[in-house]
Amino acid sequence: MSYDFHLTSYCKACDTTTEHFNSNYTSNTSPMFYKVFPEGIKKLHNKDADEAVEILHTFWEYFTINKRELKKLNPSNGWGDYESTLKLIGDMYKASFKAPNEGTVWTVYS
Repeated sequence: MSYDFHLTSYCKACDTTTEHFNSNYTSNTSPMFYKVFPEGIKKLHNKDADEAVEILHTFWEYFTINKRELKKLNPSNGWGDYESTLKLIGDMYKASFKAPNEGTVWTVYS
């Protein structure tokens, strides 16, 4: 099982959708995300870019402060790990920070 992440914006005036981020990532690292918020990474679902920056900053901060604890949660099957999860969070943060806020929304599916 995995997560699908999309950050898109819709321009009503020009009737176009722009994709700012699109990724698929293993859900094997979900226990790491649940340490930060009860809903895990799904906390981003339906959030605009500004809200997402705050949420992703919280993830980043927790992950960097609690590196040892989270590394212990690396999946034994080798699908996903602390380092690649932290990189994903950073990439998502950058996309949220760069994207226009108005009409830009995250969708997270698993």
